[in-house]
Amino acid sequence: MADAVRSAEKPVIDRKHLQALCAARGLTTKETAFVIAYLFDTGRNGFRAYLSTYRTNGRPRWAAQEAMRVLRRPGVRGVIREIEEMVPSVIEEAAAVAGITKARVMLELSRIGFANMEDFTKLDEQGHRLLDFTDVTREQMAAVKSLTVETHMEGRGENAREVKRVKLELHDKRNALRAIGAELGMFKERRQLDVTVKDETARRKGEEARQAMIEHLKQFEQQKLIEAMAETVEVREPAKPKRQCAILSRA
Repeated sequence: MADAVRSAEKPVIDRKHLQALCAARGLTTKETAFVIAYLFDTGRNGFRAYLSTYRTNGRPRWAAQEAMRVLRRPGVRGVIREIEEMVPSVIEEAAAVAGITKARVMLELSRIGFANMEDFTKLDEQGHRLLDFTDVTREQMAAVKSLTVETHMEGRGENAREVKRVKLELHDKRNALRAIGAELGMFKERRQLDVTVKDETARRKGEEARQAMIEHLKQFEQQKLIEAMAETVEVREPAKPKRQCAILSRA
């Protein structure tokens, strides 16, 4: 890993490290700004990186083409490729420094996925369930998403008293269990089955739609044929009888 983007005390890639690496690779100030904007863009969008770096002179529609030209420059392309190849090792190093392991992540997810409200409550003498954190451990608290305490006064004068309402919300168990199951490969067969069923359903609906369209076209063609035949038939009215006029001659 290049010394310009690596620090034993802080194994991360930040703007300072990127500027040092770009300068070491001979990039210009504009090219350096473009590379930083491109790498820090979550969607790796060259158009946005170009707009934030170069002047468009009122013609932003050309920014996409110009961004592609900048990305094709050997120096720019080389630095971006070098950083992208470096990121996995930097993340791995940072995870090792922080003590992040797969087992630790799975354990934290299991605390959320298998948490139960009963761990944070107890029954009083009347059978009402009340919040109770007396015996809750730090590990169990990992499942708590939020704990809200609202205070208000009830009653007036001497009868007024302070009332506290506590709201406990746990993290989403389903998402945690889904992440655990996906990591352990528990849902591969079911997911494949779901995809097959959906594909078969879509194929059947498509075939039904195709048959309906064919039937519609057939009816349309028949109707057009009937209309054409009707136009070719010549309807003749019966001839009217000629009147015979008697010519009377005078003697």
